[in-house]
Amino acid sequence: MIGNGMVLAILFLNRFIAETESHQDQTELILSLGGTPKQAVHTQLMTSIKASMIPTIESQKTMGWFSFLE
Repeated sequence: MIGNGMVLAILFLNRFIAETESHQDQTELILSLGGTPKQAVHTQLMTSIKASMIPTIESQKTMGWFSFLE
């Protein structure tokens, strides 16, 4: 469980940093128009969360299939 949490955290942080760097113009635009910091990074945050969960979900599916077959 701790290992999965560490993997999720590392994947999330890597993806979130990449997303915020690639969408820096959009973030600055939202902030300059009076948006909150939460509004400015919402899309990048959701994309990062979804992407970081993919490996864990896939491994859980695999474990589920093997336990189902037994």
